[in-house]
Amino acid sequence: LTESTEYYIVVAADSLVGQSFIFGTYASYTTATFNLSIEKIVEHDVAIRSVNVSNSGCSATTSVSYTIANNGTLDAEENAVSVVCNVNGAAVANETLPAIASGATLTRTFENVALAEGNNTIEIVATLAGDETPENNSGEATATRNMVVATYPFLENFEGDEPFNWTASPANSWSIRQLEESDNHFYMTDTAVSKNSYIASPCLSFAELDMPELHFDVAADYPVSSGGIGDIFGTGGVTTRGFVLGSINGTTWDTVAPIEATGVPVNKNISLARYANESSVQLRIIYNAGSNLGGLFGGT
Repeated sequence: LTESTEYYIVVAADSLVGQSFIFGTYASYTTATFNLSIEKIVEHDVAIRSVNVSNSGCSATTSVSYTIANNGTLDAEENAVSVVCNVNGAAVANETLPAIASGATLTRTFENVALAEGNNTIEIVATLAGDETPENNSGEATATRNMVVATYPFLENFEGDEPFNWTASPANSWSIRQLEESDNHFYMTDTAVSKNSYIASPCLSFAELDMPELHFDVAADYPVSSGGIGDIFGTGGVTTRGFVLGSINGTTWDTVAPIEATGVPVNKNISLARYANESSVQLRIIYNAGSNLGGLFGGT
């Protein structure tokens, strides 16, 4: 478009007419959808499209990958674009980029970015001389480094006020309840909110332990399904409900053991000997409910 020149946008008056088959009858419909936009064409403009982090929650570091786009009509030459990685507002890494052609994107990664304990705000900021839209030059992501437990026995009884050392996901499906005829409390998932959820431990260092064990009490009050199927866990071909203990070492979750649970609280002692002398372990107690037709469909 040329400055100070008047342009006309003409929209045709004719409607678009068609027919659809609805509940055994034909129904006519009229639709005319227009999606018009006017954007300024710029010569120099880079934009951060996405920022992604990869960390297990226990690691002291994370990798940060980002995708940058050249939205300008001119190519960005080699070393013309510089990028800084900030963690909680402090610069921890930087680089200059190879050439990025007009309309092209480039994905890069900063490795071993150090994290503080708790939530960390990761920000990627790009700089290009003469950038005409600097407001799109940054992007953010959050990486969490959980607390590390190395002194045992480590106890969690869900008494007192939140937050607790175990975290819930999704958070709104878990709440603290009081055990009937007891002063003790427990962490319970609401199956009406989420049928696949878990609580996760803090990071556990078993570096000095040869035979770590997990002790806990568990009880369950499963709703009976509409199909009349009872409370069954771990059987293919039927609705499955129940709990399973999982653990992570790095970025892969492993199944440690299924957990049988009834309406009466039962103490469970589960050996974690497979993780003896490991310095970074996290546990999940997972509630599962879903259709599992011989392991082919649904269920997690």
